[in-house]
Amino acid sequence: MANEKLTPEQIHELIMKAKERKANKPLDVTREEGMYIRYQLQLKGYTYAGLAAELECSRSAIQKVVTGQAHSRRIEKEVAGVLGFESWNTMLRTIRAAA
Repeated sequence: MANEKLTPEQIHELIMKAKERKANKPLDVTREEGMYIRYQLQLKGYTYAGLAAELECSRSAIQKVVTGQAHSRRIEKEVAGVLGFESWNTMLRTIRAAA
């Protein structure tokens, strides 16, 4: 397989798959963005402990995701949803655009 030559179509397909994986990868959060997300959660009446209870995970798991120390698609999706966004990446792009 190492000596196998790829056709231009196969190369294009590999590039498109790589771009799709990159587009679906969650964006990283800065310290300031994490603080802003926590503030927005508090305005809506949520705490890390409250979200953790709803999601059946630890408070520290929520904290690590919001502060960018860890990724969890499930937690990211729920936090974004609570704040009225369809996805984590959409939320971060909106925050960044407003800054």
